[in-house]
Amino acid sequence: MANLAGAVFEGYLQAPGLGKCGLSYRFHNESMEPPAPAAVKAQRQELGWSCQEKDMTCYSAICSIPDLGLESEEVIISVDATGEDRCQKMLLQSLTRPDLGLTILRLDSDGQMIGGDETWTADQSPIIRAKLCMPERKAPVPRVPRPPTNGPSSPVRRVNSRSIRVSEPDAEPAPGPVAKAELKVETDTEELLGFGVVGGSEIPDTEDVSLCMPLPTGDESTGRVLPGDHAPRSAHAGGIGRSAGAIMKESKAHAFGYKKTESTRPDLATGKPGAKLQDSLGPSGTEDEMKATAAANQERFIAAAVAGEVDDVQQLLGRAGVRIDGNVEQGRNANLTALMAASARGRTDVVRVLLDRKAGIDIRDQEGWSALMHGIHGQRIEACQLLLDAKAEFQQAEGGSTPLILAASGARYELCKALLEKKAALSVPDSEGCTALHHAARRGRGAAVATLLSARAKLEKQDSRGHTPLMAAAAAGRADTVQLLLAHGADAKAVDSSGRGAKDLAIAFQHDRVLKVLQNPRA
Repeated sequence: MANLAGAVFEGYLQAPGLGKCGLSYRFHNESMEPPAPAAVKAQRQELGWSCQEKDMTCYSAICSIPDLGLESEEVIISVDATGEDRCQKMLLQSLTRPDLGLTILRLDSDGQMIGGDETWTADQSPIIRAKLCMPERKAPVPRVPRPPTNGPSSPVRRVNSRSIRVSEPDAEPAPGPVAKAELKVETDTEELLGFGVVGGSEIPDTEDVSLCMPLPTGDESTGRVLPGDHAPRSAHAGGIGRSAGAIMKESKAHAFGYKKTESTRPDLATGKPGAKLQDSLGPSGTEDEMKATAAANQERFIAAAVAGEVDDVQQLLGRAGVRIDGNVEQGRNANLTALMAASARGRTDVVRVLLDRKAGIDIRDQEGWSALMHGIHGQRIEACQLLLDAKAEFQQAEGGSTPLILAASGARYELCKALLEKKAALSVPDSEGCTALHHAARRGRGAAVATLLSARAKLEKQDSRGHTPLMAAAAAGRADTVQLLLAHGADAKAVDSSGRGAKDLAIAFQHDRVLKVLQNPRA
């Protein structure tokens, strides 16, 4: 397991309150050139790990946890040398999203990976389990013999200096592993006749066809377009949204789905839904067909909101069966309204359009989360500000949490500040009695702790176990937060319902740095 280039791990994360969430780590094809990034060394030093280049290898990778909104997130994984137990320690972090925190992983020689957050150790029960599903090195692909033919052999057409051979469907399979496409390099060059097909339509059915199409990865697989990545789509006939809008402006053609006799689209002119389902399907449309059409249109509508396609969202609002506050029961965006999905992804233009169309701002999903809570969880400041300005509810505790608690748990303290400016209640607890200050202290969010303390959050408020924010920070090993709370007058001698104080908790969880701070808070 020394070389992880190209490796793919798949498994699940046992997320509190969400159950098992599928996750995957996809390592890039090459390890990073030394020296390691300074942020990686700083985090390893804080954990007491070696920072010597000879003791670790850094890889760039992609982490995906769709249920938590992480789609192709670029991360850095530093891997230690194999230990005596034939296992390797790994530290996973994101250099662009510090709110994701750190993940400690342990990889054994069989490709089994377990781990947890930055406080996790190998003797604790893991919350992350993954398994190597794609080897880091591909084995040589065996050559597949082709059966003899009675007539002359089929001609081979060369494409871009390469000819691609794939055994016919009725060819006898070769022994051993399943054979993949065989690639043969040629020196000649001929014109490209088609993508994925060797030759043109005039060739016989026995001609070779490339079946090896690369699967999309990263932002191509999710549809997410980052600023500067791609140019805007060009107009094309039959398109919707941005594409259709471009056609109408350039050639004055009419959008897909409307007759040429109509002067304007009804959904943009009136803001009301377009044709009824029965009209769209005709007199022979059955009830099942109408339901299927409605579900497909609703799914497209929410997907357009996720992708930030404003024109598509506006047009799809006029499609048959689309409800602005509707959702779908399955898929990646299951049980989310378009406003929730757009807020979670920070699609501010879509959020504006939906708010202008009177989308339900305080609708809750199955977990009790509103669009504002989804936006806060995704750390989307602009989208959350739009929702707050539209008078979104931010006081009520639903789903075991409040917007302020979610904001205090994240890295963007500006969200805490925005909620406090709206007079968000500081002492509303979650289902375990923890306030926003408890959560900020436990996660080590120093800026959020300082913001809450400046708003007069209660320092000695106890949760259901009797823990104060200081005890929560001590138990989680947040030495800097412990020092900050002590500087604001937190009581280091307070005890919980079992009679343990902050010092006892630090000893129990072996947090030496916290012990040093408690013994000498001014150091």
